[in-house]
Amino acid sequence: MKIIDNLIPIIENFCLTLSNQRTEPKVWQKCDHQGNSYWLTFDPITGLSSYFCNEKEVRMWLDQYHYSQKNR
Repeated sequence: MKIIDNLIPIIENFCLTLSNQRTEPKVWQKCDHQGNSYWLTFDPITGLSSYFCNEKEVRMWLDQYHYSQKNR
């Protein structure tokens, strides 16, 4: 039983880490075949992906995402 008692906090921490990672927005910078940069974002809460032409648009999306998370 002692081994199981020692594993429980480790397993709980692992599960908490996994659940926290799933709520963080994901952002990728990509290049098309002509060398033009673009940005892809993913909101794991809504499951929606977005496409942006520049970093400014991504920052605005992130600001909006952060604001909407505070109001949940």
